[in-house]
Amino acid sequence: MEHQKRTRSIGSRMIGCALVFVMTFASSLSTRAAEPVTVFLLDAKFQPVVRLEKLSPPLTEGLRAILAMYALQNSAGCGAMEDNWKLDCVLTTALKVGPQCSDAQLQLVGAWFKSVPQMSGAATDRNEYVDIQRPGTLKKLCQLTPDTASNQQTWDRIRVTQDGGEILIDATGSYMTVDETGEFRYKTRYKIEGHSITTLSHDVQVRKQSLHAGE
Repeated sequence: MEHQKRTRSIGSRMIGCALVFVMTFASSLSTRAAEPVTVFLLDAKFQPVVRLEKLSPPLTEGLRAILAMYALQNSAGCGAMEDNWKLDCVLTTALKVGPQCSDAQLQLVGAWFKSVPQMSGAATDRNEYVDIQRPGTLKKLCQLTPDTASNQQTWDRIRVTQDGGEILIDATGSYMTVDETGEFRYKTRYKIEGHSITTLSHDVQVRKQSLHAGE
């Protein structure tokens, strides 16, 4: 009788330990899945680097549309303009949507979004959204300025956190105009449902500095 009780006690402890292990392992997987991944950055020599292969889960078509929208609004490793007026950008090329502001890039973004948060640091420091369903609006929003231009808007780093159907993008960049320079950061959460993307939240931080201060 005592032996049976001891056996049941040992068995219960083993089952309990197994359940704890499974729950801990599942929790560990969930935590890893929600870790941010840097998909675009400027390295120590200020060279643009794209790391889409680091994404886990791998790049989906919805996330590809989100990143294409980011690449559209600010330069992301864009060289000098070619003779045919096409601008090749590292992030846009990695997303396989052709040169900057190509029809393929515009169509991809337009197919998934009805409106997009405006992320041009020189133009906004508020939670503004642009209705891109009106013809020509998305093309007008597209940034065709090379990184070497005197007036420019560039991404410095884009980080992605995937949590099921929700995507958090933490993106920082800088801009320069004739009169002003500044830095911006946008932390934006998106929801992918079916073949559409909705913006759930959009946190804006812009720091501006006049180039004529003290004159």
